[in-house]
Amino acid sequence: MKNDIPVQITGLGIPLPVDDITDVVLNETIIKTFTYPELTQLQRYALPVLSVGHNLMACAPSGSGKTAAFCLPIISEVMKTTCSKSRASFAFPVALILCPTETLALQVFNEAKTFCHKTQVKVTYGGAVCYDQVREKTEDVDILVATPKQIQMMIDEEKDDKPSVALKDIKYLALDKADQMLTDANHQDIRRIVDLSDMPSASERQTMIFSATFPPKIQRRASGYLYNNNNNSNKSSYIFLSVGRVGSSKCDFWDFRNKSDYGSEYYNAIDSYGGATSGG
Repeated sequence: MKNDIPVQITGLGIPLPVDDITDVVLNETIIKTFTYPELTQLQRYALPVLSVGHNLMACAPSGSGKTAAFCLPIISEVMKTTCSKSRASFAFPVALILCPTETLALQVFNEAKTFCHKTQVKVTYGGAVCYDQVREKTEDVDILVATPKQIQMMIDEEKDDKPSVALKDIKYLALDKADQMLTDANHQDIRRIVDLSDMPSASERQTMIFSATFPPKIQRRASGYLYNNNNNSNKSSYIFLSVGRVGSSKCDFWDFRNKSDYGSEYYNAIDSYGGATSGG
C-alpha cells in the first residue's frame, strides 16, 4: 500500500496531499495524459506543492514517479505562457530539466513528450539542439531536457557566433538525480549554468530538485539554487520532502535546516496525512 511509505515534509504553506490526480491544480488536458492507476506517495505530496508554485527539494527512491511529479506541473504552467519563438537562431526555452546522463535525459524527454502530445507545448532533447538542426528547431523549444555538458556546449557555442540556447526566459528549473550533479567533481558545472549564465535568479523562477539521496552536504549545495526567504516577504522558502521506502518505518534523509529556518509547519506522516503528527 502506498500509504504505508513514510513521508517527512517541512516548510511553510504546505498544501494537503491528494489521493487522485484530479485533485491537483493542473490543466485538464494534462490530467488526462496521466494514465497510471494511482498516484505514488511522492506524487501525492509533490504535485500539490509544485502546482501552487512552491520551490521543492525532494528525496525519494528510484521508481517513485519523480519524472511525472515535476513534468506535469511544468507542462501545465507552460501551457499558460506564449510558446517560445526563435530569435536570431537562438532557442529560448521557458523550462529547463537537467539530468546527469544522456540516457536519463532521453528517458525524461520521452516521458515528457508523452505528457505533451495533446498540447501545443514543445519539448526538446538537448542532443537535438545542434548546429545543423537549430534553425528549424528553435520554435520547438518550450521545455528543454538536457545534461549539464550539453547545455554548456550550447552556451559556449555563442562565443563562436553559432546557434545556441539562451536561458533568460527560464521560469521553471528542474534537477533530476541531483546528487550525481552536485558532487565535488560536478557541482561547478551546475553553478555555471544556473548562476553564471543569463538565467533568472531563484526569486524569479520556480525550482524543483529531486534525488534518491540527499546527505546534508548535497542539500546545502542544492539549497543554493532554491529561493530562500530571509526577509519575511510573502514568498515562502522552499519545501523539503522526503519519501521513505516500502517496508521502512522512517525516511532515510531529513531536512538539514533548523526548524527556525522554515517556521513552525512540520509534518511527519506515515499511513496517511490524517495520521500525521505536527509540531512546532
